[in-house]
Amino acid sequence: MKDPVQRAAEATAWISTTSGSTGLPKCVPENNLTAAICSKMHVDEDLVRHGDVVATFGETWHHIALATLMAGATLEVFDLQNNGPAGLSGWLESRGITNVHSYTAMFRLLLASRTQVLPKLQTVCVFGEPLTEKELGAFNLITPKGSRLINGYGSTEVGLISRFIYSHGDPIPNAPIPIGKPFPGVEIEITGTGGDKVPSGEIGEVVIKSRQVPDGYIGMQSDAFMHGPNGVRGFRTGDIGQLDQDGNLTILGRSDDMVKIRGARILLKDVQAAIEGHPCVTEAMVTSYVRSDGEPRLCAHLVAENRISLPEVVRFLKARHIEPPSTLFHYGALPRTRTGKIDRRALALPTDTAASLETNETELLSTLRAVWSEVIRQDNFHADLRLEDIGGDSHDAMRILLLLEERFGREIPLHEAMFDGFSLNNLARILSAPAPDGNAAILSTAPSGQTIFALPAAEKGSIAHMVPLFNKLSGNCSMVAVRIPSLTGDEPPLSRMSDMGQHAAQTILRHGSAEGAILVGYSFGAALAFETTRHLQNAGCQVGGLILLDPSSQWSRKMHRTRAVLGPVMRRGDWNWAKQGAVSLLGGTGFDTPSDAQSFAWLSYRAVRLQVEVPTLLVAAQQARSPHVQAAWRSVIGSRLEVLDVQGDHFEFLRSPIDPRLVDKIKQWIGNRSL
Repeated sequence: MKDPVQRAAEATAWISTTSGSTGLPKCVPENNLTAAICSKMHVDEDLVRHGDVVATFGETWHHIALATLMAGATLEVFDLQNNGPAGLSGWLESRGITNVHSYTAMFRLLLASRTQVLPKLQTVCVFGEPLTEKELGAFNLITPKGSRLINGYGSTEVGLISRFIYSHGDPIPNAPIPIGKPFPGVEIEITGTGGDKVPSGEIGEVVIKSRQVPDGYIGMQSDAFMHGPNGVRGFRTGDIGQLDQDGNLTILGRSDDMVKIRGARILLKDVQAAIEGHPCVTEAMVTSYVRSDGEPRLCAHLVAENRISLPEVVRFLKARHIEPPSTLFHYGALPRTRTGKIDRRALALPTDTAASLETNETELLSTLRAVWSEVIRQDNFHADLRLEDIGGDSHDAMRILLLLEERFGREIPLHEAMFDGFSLNNLARILSAPAPDGNAAILSTAPSGQTIFALPAAEKGSIAHMVPLFNKLSGNCSMVAVRIPSLTGDEPPLSRMSDMGQHAAQTILRHGSAEGAILVGYSFGAALAFETTRHLQNAGCQVGGLILLDPSSQWSRKMHRTRAVLGPVMRRGDWNWAKQGAVSLLGGTGFDTPSDAQSFAWLSYRAVRLQVEVPTLLVAAQQARSPHVQAAWRSVIGSRLEVLDVQGDHFEFLRSPIDPRLVDKIKQWIGNRSL
């Protein structure tokens, strides 16, 4: 090495061949530069030192063999294919191994088979895949203090590219674990879908540029190799990753492991990691497949202590907002190649079930299946299966009914949908019957307690945002959603507010449980709740209370439009009186925005003219935090207004999972109103 033979850097040093886990051979000519960099790195960084005993598993890597000879170390090879993994840890201890060079899969087998410290082990070099927090913790358990773990990133095509070094006992980085900075002479780029370089921090395909990159595969064409100026070539790795501001590379998965399910991009490794978080799952592999209708779906392959069902996996992943698989297979052990990687070719192949993709399925059933799929992320099930049998719950049932109501323009009462089991066929039977009359949808019933009428947001006519809250309250209260057919018009909602309130009041009175009931309105629906209360009072019915969920501070964005909208509901001259009165009631102070003044003026006018005073809980998230909005509602409600400040913005505070403290406070307030 002191007087090396001078050879051209790009002259072939050796031919490297691997079958990988795909079964496709990849033969590439590695050059002298690659050999020199790999070997020199091992010696210069003391990965291999004089007197070390170096071990590889299954085969002897040429650069490890060369570096071992250069350093004056001893090379040992464990025949994993013939001896199996059971004797691996004992062999390492008996041979006094100080350095281990391994594929990631082999390293995981070692961690799984070893529970005691290997006293002489000082360096572990792992190549192939990024490591996890769990594996770094396991490394600390089987190695003595002062040992190092080097996670190298590279490929058959370009050799080693970068590495991450972890020392025994150091704090474990947060996932995903980075793969380090590139070696000298290697440039790493992250490119977008069009092949252009993206800024630091953005996710894309990892491209390697270096003189180490060969011309291509031997006897095989590939567009993964690119030729650049000055002898610098590029290689598209197919890995998905990102570079931080310091140049550290993090690998997030493979481009062929990213699939688009129902319009969303899914990384198979993210789903796999989530499944492995289940307490019963020992190991998981997630693959994708294309159904006969051309739609991609996910398949989970599990090793579990106790056999778990697909619905259980679906429920577990839904709670974590992870796309669930459509098919599930159980194994005693996942099949592996001789290098320890999971053998994808030996995994079970999912097939379409006749139940989910029947050619004679009616158009109605197909539409229902699409709605279910949107909610529970499953569509590979028999039309007679109940929602609970495929991982759904009561919250999903309410969402499905609301979506069906919007899709078909008619109500499906929850009690009717549940009578013969909440299934596709049962819903199809209900929707095939003539539509009944009625403007109220029963969401839930309770044997005792309050009845809550949910009023839609006036600008959309929907209570969808309130469903998570109603799901939590449904055990204590009967829940009824009120429909307002007139909301489909194009007029500004404020000019129709009185008519809509009268329609809602008539619907509630027909329901028969209006006395002492609680009305709930969200955003613009808060004004509708107020108008409905007024009409109920005029009919001689006493409302038990109002819950106003973050009422909006705006009736319209422009003053001139608000004048036109308010005109039909205010007498001539009352506008100026209300506007001036609003300012004087606030002690002559100004307003944050003109819309605050408009809101206050309109509500002040209503309070003076109509004298509505009902126990009211105002849940202030974002818009209702304005003191002017709260003052406006206080002028309507009087001293019986309570304000509850919550965390989150206008939409976030109602999203599932909903804050249990908010639910408890609302339940307590409702309890105080009970008859």
